[in-house]
Amino acid sequence: MNQHHNKKLLLGLALWLILTGTYIFSYSGLPLSSDEYIIFDSTQSLVLNGTMARTIGYNVVPSIQEDGTPWPQQKYEPLQVIIAAPLFWLGHQLPDIGRLHTVFTLNIFVMALAAISIYIIALQRGHRLGVAWWGALIFGVATAAWPYSRWIFREPVMSLFVLWAFHFATQIHQRMEQHQSVWRQALLAALAIVAAILTKQIGWLILPAVLISLFPSRVVWRHALPAVVILVLIFGTLITVVLFLQPDVEEGRYSFTRWTDVDTLTWNSVPESLLGYHVSPSRSIWLFSPILAAGWIGAVMLWRYGEWRLVLGPALALIAVSASYGVTRQSTVWNGGWGWGPRYMVPFLPILMLWVLPVLEWLFRKPTTFKQYAGWLAFIPLLIVSIGMQWLGLGVPYTNYYTELQFSLFDDPTRFDEWQKWADYNWVWSESQIPYHWHHFSGDQLQPAWTIVEQEWLMHLLTLMMLLVGIGLCVWAKKAHSQLNTALKATITTVVVLSPILPLGEGIYQLRDDERYISGQSDVFELIEILNQEVQPDDIVLIERGEYSRLFMNYFKADAVLMTLPLPMRGGYAPGEPEIRDDELYPALGPYASYALDWAPDHYRRLWFVAASGPFITDAIRPAERLLTIRYFPVREYTVSQTARAILYDTVDVPSVPSVYRTNYIFGELLGLLGYDLPRGTTYQPGDVVPVSIVWSALQPMVTDYNVSVRISDATHRPIVQQDGLPIATFGHTSRWEIGRTIRDNHGLELPADLPPGEYYLEVTVYNYVTGENLAVRNPDLGVVPSNRIATLLPITVQENSDD
Repeated sequence: MNQHHNKKLLLGLALWLILTGTYIFSYSGLPLSSDEYIIFDSTQSLVLNGTMARTIGYNVVPSIQEDGTPWPQQKYEPLQVIIAAPLFWLGHQLPDIGRLHTVFTLNIFVMALAAISIYIIALQRGHRLGVAWWGALIFGVATAAWPYSRWIFREPVMSLFVLWAFHFATQIHQRMEQHQSVWRQALLAALAIVAAILTKQIGWLILPAVLISLFPSRVVWRHALPAVVILVLIFGTLITVVLFLQPDVEEGRYSFTRWTDVDTLTWNSVPESLLGYHVSPSRSIWLFSPILAAGWIGAVMLWRYGEWRLVLGPALALIAVSASYGVTRQSTVWNGGWGWGPRYMVPFLPILMLWVLPVLEWLFRKPTTFKQYAGWLAFIPLLIVSIGMQWLGLGVPYTNYYTELQFSLFDDPTRFDEWQKWADYNWVWSESQIPYHWHHFSGDQLQPAWTIVEQEWLMHLLTLMMLLVGIGLCVWAKKAHSQLNTALKATITTVVVLSPILPLGEGIYQLRDDERYISGQSDVFELIEILNQEVQPDDIVLIERGEYSRLFMNYFKADAVLMTLPLPMRGGYAPGEPEIRDDELYPALGPYASYALDWAPDHYRRLWFVAASGPFITDAIRPAERLLTIRYFPVREYTVSQTARAILYDTVDVPSVPSVYRTNYIFGELLGLLGYDLPRGTTYQPGDVVPVSIVWSALQPMVTDYNVSVRISDATHRPIVQQDGLPIATFGHTSRWEIGRTIRDNHGLELPADLPPGEYYLEVTVYNYVTGENLAVRNPDLGVVPSNRIATLLPITVQENSDD
């Protein structure tokens, strides 16, 4: 008995090593679908902000919530996000580890766990050890489980819960007939269903099918009836609670009206989706995982063995889910999201694999008969084709097909009408996904992430070692005996289970400079490294350009809120177009970007703006940066290139009333300093930002763009902190100023953290940036003509830090 247990353990560990090694070999670490970005966005919000809002994706779906937050709520169900959260946290905390890289390991473990679950369930259902092991391995490499281990879709996670829900439910009737307690199995089945629903709301459709599995035989019906009623009530209560809670998810995914509003349901589309998911060349679950077709024979065998519940339950669930997408998604989009084949059917892959096990049981039976040889002659080619089908899915990025299809549909209006958007292509073999991948298949496009790392050989060696050790465990299992004591088994199990961490950790570390992310944006990558050191947890970072979002998702490590702004309505000047006025900035930005730029400063004291253009890109309007500059106080700027800049703003409001401090300094008889404001007063502590708003007026036309230096100096005029450049943070070209017009020029002067307490002075100079010569300055009201050409405005008091 102990020897048999050791063999089961070693074979299970071998299965884990072989499958995780296989999946690590094909690991991509690169998001392709908008769904993957959405899931990641919600995951980072959960870990960093305690919500599942899509802050990074604000530019994709700009919206304003009832509470005023300027970003879309979570789109998808919560459980996938919760499960991925520890991986995100790990990638966020560890240096030189990409956050997307880490999160993308999730389904490697999920799909391997699904295979291990099949192995365990097969053994519990009485299948022989070899049948259970080979069935699990075949599932792992010969079904769409393999390609889906590369991506972070929700369907693989749901498949795990669907499998266990049916398993626990089918155990209940067996235990009833043996007069054993069923409450643990009932609770676990109910929890598995709830977990499936919280992963994808469509999971509630498997509930009726699971309940069928509870029905006992007629022999014990009267005895079991009270228990069945109680179990149905428990299941119904749990599901009802989930539906009534209606988590705050976009599209009303948990809303009853989603399924009861007849105006939104299209029952005439049911045949389309029902047949499409089973016989269409683009979406048939059996076509993309051909080995599952052997399960048709296995289902008949199970029925004959009296295991009709394991046949009827999954079959009804499969039919219900297949039909439901036609009901709720209209005829043109029943096929659902992008992926390898029928992504929405992936949750049924493990449970359908249980149908294949009786076929394997028959094929492995001894002595071998002629029928079994004939069976092997049919099964092995089917298995080879099924494995090849998964290679086909891995060998071409799945987005290539959908992108080309979408462009062909929308670029040709006549074909667009003929094909009814997305519906008909599912029924045209020549236009379907499999022949497209066949014609475009290339080993180069398989592109595991490791092909771009410096030590590719090491990654292949590590994954090969996992496979070899797995095979070695299989050999050892044949010779295993009772000498494996508890401590040794625990040690072996721990080492094997944790072993994927080594190749994944090493590989993701080598991907720290992933050229797939960085190529063409090395300046942005360098800027992110700077921001990782400078951004504080209570800051907000606004990204101007959506193309930068993926790079920030992977490499930005600060605990701040990260948000991408929608594209402005006007981004550049046409030839000869006059400079945009301040009152034209909001129309240039558009309503959603404008709202975000108003909302963020009201909720965050420090705001970072990642600009995708700079002052030397002469046709760039830069409306977002300009709006922030005239309304708030630029503190400091990091410029890697003209397309990779980050500006920190202190978000205290600029005074809109006449200046508190009136003055009359005149620089070179050209510029008048009419007044200034210090919104936070004149007393500060080391490390504080001193916001200074200066009011200028042009006294004469100027042909030169003069620079302004605003600084805080000691008694000897030695600058402690200063800002130099064109006024209004490069937007203030003095040669364009109208005479008599007043202009505010805002500066955030950050005091050094180690500045000694004492009295310092706010000073201003104006100079020609070409010659470096200061303009002469005088103040006729005070009768002052400083010989050093520095206007000293007022003293600033720096006190000891109150934290000391």
